[in-house]
Amino acid sequence: MEIRGFLLRCISVILVLLTLTACVQVKPWQRGNLAREDMKWNTDPRLSILREQNYRSTEGS
Repeated sequence: MEIRGFLLRCISVILVLLTLTACVQVKPWQRGNLAREDMKWNTDPRLSILREQNYRSTEGS
């Protein structure tokens, strides 16, 4: 029973450490790259509105 608690604590610590390594601060000179037009989620606002409306109508039924 004690081994199970130890394993659970080890797995918890490993998961916390893995999530903390994913946190990255963006440097000021990198922000220009992230603000480019091709890096946006939706480059065409009209198309994204149509996709959202289509998604809401199919999920609502």
